[in-house]
Amino acid sequence: MTTQLVEDALQNDDRRFHLIGEMSASELHEFLNQYNFDDGFAAVWAVIESPACELATALLAFWLCDPDFSTLPPAAGRNDEHARIISHLYAAIGQGTFRVGNLEYDPDQFIVNKLQRLKLERAGLPGVFISRLPPTAV
Repeated sequence: MTTQLVEDALQNDDRRFHLIGEMSASELHEFLNQYNFDDGFAAVWAVIESPACELATALLAFWLCDPDFSTLPPAAGRNDEHARIISHLYAAIGQGTFRVGNLEYDPDQFIVNKLQRLKLERAGLPGVFISRLPPTAV
């Protein structure tokens, strides 16, 4: 269920960044799930830099940015905003920057079959990117 805060942030460009700063972890996750990445990466940066951003949301952002796995790290050799956010997420997730919270992450929405998963593993993609993330016990 989408909260009013998420709806307002999706529809109000002028107040979007202020509203993102007020969001809970689950609202950040929902916002990112509904955000149109064609509108740019500034809102994505705001989400992943929020203190409320959990690992599940960072992983979602990584995959929604559609990383190119022909090289690892997945944006090596590129220097555009798209590549910068993928590189940042790849490094921050790999270093354990984001806390594991109560949100779930299922990479199966992005990894469509076992062969693709095997190729990513063999390419050296760390397991955190391709493993389910169960919520912590409350």
